[in-house]
Amino acid sequence: MTHFIGGIRKAYNQKRVGTTNKPNTLIMKKVLQNLFCLLLLTSSIVTAQNSGDKQGMSIDKQLVFVLNDTNINEIKSTYTVDITDLGFKSSEALSKFCASFSWDLHKLTGDFNSKKITVALNKPTLIERKYDVKKLNKHFESVSRRMQYVYQQLNQ
Repeated sequence: MTHFIGGIRKAYNQKRVGTTNKPNTLIMKKVLQNLFCLLLLTSSIVTAQNSGDKQGMSIDKQLVFVLNDTNINEIKSTYTVDITDLGFKSSEALSKFCASFSWDLHKLTGDFNSKKITVALNKPTLIERKYDVKKLNKHFESVSRRMQYVYQQLNQ
């Protein structure tokens, strides 16, 4: 950031001293270089933030929940998943969907107004049955076809 401000200050001083067209070209070149550096820095910060967002849980259009954490012992007991893109037609449809897929491993609770599903995982049962994150994700993948069917029936 200091380099950026220093470059602008230097460019400003060159503009005051020089009256020919050449210093203006140098000024523009310096400003563009500094803006490019700032843009590059900003994009790397955004990329770092996005890679940090991979923690937690998500759901895709095929209704597959994906737990992005790595260690079953360190998972949270509840995750909130955004379902805005799924488009449940009513609060009742969402509630019936969640009730249909609340089992001993997990319980789903929907909030129609905020367009979110809370997934409560039963950690003691998962650990007792020797689930790891990979096995839990395979479980979610294996029930996705049933979820799709129930979703379609509830949202006709």
